[in-house]
Amino acid sequence: MNVSSASAMVNVLNEGRVQREKAADERSAARLRDAKSAVATLKQMNTDASDQKKAAAKQRVDQLKARLQMLKMSSPVDPKVLAQLARELKSAVSSYAGAGGSAGDLGVTATATASTPSADTGAAQAESGADAGAAQSVATGVETEQAGDPQQDAAGSPDNPYQRMAQDAEIKLADASRRGAASQADRDFLTDVRGLTNQIKALAKQATASKADPVERRDAEAAEKAAADALKTIEDAGKDLRVGGIFLTV
Repeated sequence: MNVSSASAMVNVLNEGRVQREKAADERSAARLRDAKSAVATLKQMNTDASDQKKAAAKQRVDQLKARLQMLKMSSPVDPKVLAQLARELKSAVSSYAGAGGSAGDLGVTATATASTPSADTGAAQAESGADAGAAQSVATGVETEQAGDPQQDAAGSPDNPYQRMAQDAEIKLADASRRGAASQADRDFLTDVRGLTNQIKALAKQATASKADPVERRDAEAAEKAAADALKTIEDAGKDLRVGGIFLTV
């Protein structure tokens, strides 16, 4: 076998190896994309369900606001109604917190696939080793530049690590922005219900001070306790939702 024939065979074997490795890399990249897409879909489903529950809780709070305004226009204020409003506020806050916090995303990642060589890549590398051995036996004593591994342009790689890093950074920035907006919405909600509950508590205190009848006084004290329980639930919700800030009561 002459030198030109040996060189041609080496080129053919090397080309086959490169194509198999490229195909294996593309399959690995496709699986990674599918995994990331599945995670994104699950996160979106989780977010949508959480948003719906929180929206329902906010709607209940808006209704309670309107009822409290109507109650404040009546004289005297019925402490039993105050207690009922406080209990319903507590329930709405519990529902809101139970929907999940701004940091309560699915703990699923798709990066493990990228960090571990796939079976396809391993098989391609094994075949590459066999091809290299065959090429060496064919081209023994023949010096040729084509026998070396071809160098691919990193910018043209289908799984360019720099491009992947840029994409991951962009995803993280978008996720951080979304988390920040969700956290602010949680904080606004808790601030709103805290103010509303403090109004109920203040009205209950006034009722307690003004009631001479023991039964009515007990009703007013029960309203105070219901408001205090609601405030405690709000504080706990702030911790569950990981919302910073000090929840002061009056």
